[in-house]
Amino acid sequence: MLAPGSRSPEIAAVLPRLDRALVMAKPRADLAAEHERLAAGGLAGGLAMIVGVVARDTDELAWETAERRYAATRRDALTRRLFARQVTSSQHRANIELAEAGVLHDECLWYGAGRVGIDCPKLVGSYKTVAAALDGYRELGVRTVVLDLPYEPAEYEHIAKALDA
Repeated sequence: MLAPGSRSPEIAAVLPRLDRALVMAKPRADLAAEHERLAAGGLAGGLAMIVGVVARDTDELAWETAERRYAATRRDALTRRLFARQVTSSQHRANIELAEAGVLHDECLWYGAGRVGIDCPKLVGSYKTVAAALDGYRELGVRTVVLDLPYEPAEYEHIAKALDA
C-alpha cells in the first residue's frame, strides 16, 4: 500500500502499515530528511518517488531537449503566478520555492519544467547521469520510482536506456 508522504500528523497512524510513502522528487538533502522523519514515525518500507526523466546520449543533448520541450511562454508565467497565489498543497508550495531558489538542484534535478507550478521535477541528463541520480536516490531509501508521464510516447525509449545504464 502507498500513501503520500505527508506532513499531516494524521499519517502517523498508518505509517507502520504502508509498503511505501509516495514523495515527489526533491533535492537529496530534503529527501533524506523526509525519509528520516517518516522512518521515525514507523515507515518501514522506504519511499516511492515520482519523477520525470529527460535523457539522451549526452548531457548537452538532454538539456537542449528539455529546454526546447518545456520552454515557458509569457502566458505560462502569468498562469504560474496565479496558481502560486492560491495553491494549498504543501508539496506544490515546496516545488515553487525550490524552483524560485534555482531550477537546478543536485546534478540534474530540474524544476524548470514547472510551467504552471504543478509539473513534476525532472531528472535531465545523459543516460549515465540519470542512472547515477537514481542510484543516489536508492541509497537514500527510494525503493520504487513512479515515472511522470512523458510529453510523448517516444520518450519511453530514452527513459528505458537511462534505466538500463
